[in-house]
Amino acid sequence: RLRELVISIASIFVILALIEIYLINKIVIMPIRKLTAGIQRVARGKLVSTVEIESRDEIGSLAISFNKMTRNLQQTTVSRDDLIKEIEMRKKTEGRVRSIAHILEESLNEIYIFDAKTLKFIQVNKGARLNLGYSIAEISSLTPLDLKPEFTAESFAEKVEPLHKDEKQKIQFETVHRRKDGSLYDVEVHLQLSTFQSVPAFVVIILDITERKRIEEARHNDQERLRTLSKATFEGIVFNKKGVFLDCNEQFAEIVGYGRDELIGIDGLTLVHPDDRELARNMITTGNEGPYEVRLLYKDGSIKVVEAHGQMMVISGER
Repeated sequence: RLRELVISIASIFVILALIEIYLINKIVIMPIRKLTAGIQRVARGKLVSTVEIESRDEIGSLAISFNKMTRNLQQTTVSRDDLIKEIEMRKKTEGRVRSIAHILEESLNEIYIFDAKTLKFIQVNKGARLNLGYSIAEISSLTPLDLKPEFTAESFAEKVEPLHKDEKQKIQFETVHRRKDGSLYDVEVHLQLSTFQSVPAFVVIILDITERKRIEEARHNDQERLRTLSKATFEGIVFNKKGVFLDCNEQFAEIVGYGRDELIGIDGLTLVHPDDRELARNMITTGNEGPYEVRLLYKDGSIKVVEAHGQMMVISGER
């Protein structure tokens, strides 16, 4: 019996040891393995890892802290990624701004930004500075009134008033600019009201129209000389391009019975008798100076034979 008792007691100890081992494995070893596996996943960059431990002991508290840490890491990583994206976006925006600023600075047109209240220049590009002859330091102390001798403070304020009142988005006008050396040149001004670094400011693009004015003046002088010559003759004179009347003298208008304004812009062949139009067309297109005879249709319906002489001329660069 003693032997049986010893065996029974030993069996009980073995069973208790197995139960203890099972409980230790379930309560301690397996949770620790889960925590270890979770830590290894986080170390590999899987910040979404969590561990499921239901115990309420120290290991359970450790698991709760671990899960809270991974959630914080996720939020921190998301914020970091957003911050990196924002920084990259700002860098791209700054790059575009620098590129646009470089284009404006190197533009051959004159570009100005000046304070809407004080009229002091804030920015003036290189094209303007080179044309005017001022340095950056010199022009920063000036206003548009120093460059525009045709304007006073009052007349300039009146000119830009529609922009202040939002009656217009942009105004355009012609005037002259004065360089540092006192010389003048013709300009076309494009001006609008905007903001620069949160300050109301005018943005101005200036076109140097000196050459255009010279061409216009030359064309006007040519036309005046031709008009003077045409008035000094008793013959009818017509200026045409491919048969379309550009101008004529009063003598020709009186010959055909029309007002001079009625003839400008019409196809001259409409005044030629239908049977003579092909001849007149060939003489005009080939540049044949003639003389040749054609019948003209007068305004009153009568038909008269006239002698026509043609001559190719170049007026303001146009034939």
